[in-house]
Amino acid sequence: MKAPEFEGPADPIEADNWLTDIQVILDFMGLSEQEKVLWASFVLTKDARHWWMTVQMRRNVTTMSWQDFVTEFRAMYYNREILAAQQDEFNNFREGSMTVIDTNHANNMTKPDTKSGYGNPRSFKFDENRDPLLSEARTLVW
Repeated sequence: MKAPEFEGPADPIEADNWLTDIQVILDFMGLSEQEKVLWASFVLTKDARHWWMTVQMRRNVTTMSWQDFVTEFRAMYYNREILAAQQDEFNNFREGSMTVIDTNHANNMTKPDTKSGYGNPRSFKFDENRDPLLSEARTLVW
């Protein structure tokens, strides 16, 4: 399993994606808090490696918890103004006259319900338990 490297980009979305990916991998590996910190710091490269070296100079990282690492990482790579601007851009995005939420809702309404079989004519089965009126109609017809 190859861990994703992190170079230290200016984009907070990319930093958040890396942190999410690395957390999934570390949880899967079942590492201790300190092992998570060691492992994550190992895959830091370029600017991120230099940032980590300054963290090591400032504090004792041998006993650092994973949550402390995440806090340090977010303090460095999450620019609140950029995140707020990107959130505003997303919230104000429009496809034609529809907002993101409207577009998502419309897309979900047009997707067939594959779990229940509705939306796929081949998988339709008469089920009188689903609709008592169908059961009653069946009784009247027979």
